[in-house]
Amino acid sequence: MKRSLLLTTLIVLSFCLFGTPIKEKEIVLKTKECKIYGTLKLPVTKEKVPVVMIIAGSGPTDRDCNSPSLKCNTYKMLTDSLNRYGIATLSYDKRGIGKSVMKQKEEELCFEDYVEDAKNWIDLLSKNKQFSEIIVVGHSEGSLIGMIAAQNNPKVSKYISLAGTGLPADEILKEQLTERLKGQPENLKEQAFEYIDELKQGKLLEKVSVIWYSLFRPTVQPYLISWFKYNPQEEIKKLDIPILILQGDLDIQVSEKDAELLYLANPNAKKVIIENMNHVLKNSQSTDLTEQTNDSYNNPTSPINRELVEQIVGFLGIFSLKAQEMNEKEKHSYAVGVILGEKIKEKIAESGIDLGIFESLKETIKEKIDFKSLKNGLQDILNGECKISKEEIGSVLEEILKKAGEIEKMINEKK
Repeated sequence: MKRSLLLTTLIVLSFCLFGTPIKEKEIVLKTKECKIYGTLKLPVTKEKVPVVMIIAGSGPTDRDCNSPSLKCNTYKMLTDSLNRYGIATLSYDKRGIGKSVMKQKEEELCFEDYVEDAKNWIDLLSKNKQFSEIIVVGHSEGSLIGMIAAQNNPKVSKYISLAGTGLPADEILKEQLTERLKGQPENLKEQAFEYIDELKQGKLLEKVSVIWYSLFRPTVQPYLISWFKYNPQEEIKKLDIPILILQGDLDIQVSEKDAELLYLANPNAKKVIIENMNHVLKNSQSTDLTEQTNDSYNNPTSPINRELVEQIVGFLGIFSLKAQEMNEKEKHSYAVGVILGEKIKEKIAESGIDLGIFESLKETIKEKIDFKSLKNGLQDILNGECKISKEEIGSVLEEILKKAGEIEKMINEKK
């Protein structure tokens, strides 16, 4: 009976904890060339909250991390996960991508446009008094954009690089071409490298071979010249704010070496290599391209890596409440979080109970629980820690069991 009651209560609490209401709205950044559309997700609370701004990677990747050749919903999942911890988020379609249609011609676009857009988004977010701090998160190419936008910017408190490259774009392109051109005539690679070197020097190519026209067409050359100027190692050195570098060990586009280069370039940085995570921040079992395409790149329902979320949340200091600062209600709630964490570790959620029947019980739980402390307890126990004694937990457990009887009775009446 006790096990049944405890299970009932813990699942109710879990449902309430991760069911924090979120207000989602589309916002617009107006520039001279276009309107840039983004999605702002706000926890429904009167308290100030941190806001994480996510900058997408290269190519036609939209605010959800989707494109004509990519359907993974990574940014959407990441923002949803952060929202559950009371963190506001902004993700946006870069200029020329998704809904952010621009009049600007391709030959007029340069890398600095993306940086300025990111800076302008930061300015816009800083005007919202609900935000306690602004954290810039850049994924892949967005990592470089983000680190430049955050430089000497007092409005930005922290910077996070997700699968960011540690080498200049021209060197990365050479590495990629070397790999792709294996078995091909050597003169093909030599020709491409000559084009890259010319662009690196800031020179437009007078004539481009038909073979390489798509990659080095005249209209894209100004962008490549502007992009090749930047070395991520030099740019990250300029940041004097806390830095988190996250890299997956199964990433087939960016390597652990890149993360190491960024880490060594700035003493303020913390580097974490996440096991089994690939470039789109999801779990894979190998570095096989076909396998990753099926399980991640073109799988919009496969979840993002859980450690990724935990590392970001921990870096933001969301779980920083100390035991000596707790009042009785907070300590009670913290203990509930500890118990809930233990049971989650035992996979209680696999019990098969339909969580839908708990919807009407939210208010009952909210009256008794301080959710900040509950989250602290949950996080600590999952990390193998606990700031209160077993005796205190035991006394709280007895109260929970008593309350569980009332809740189970309500559930049975609903059935």
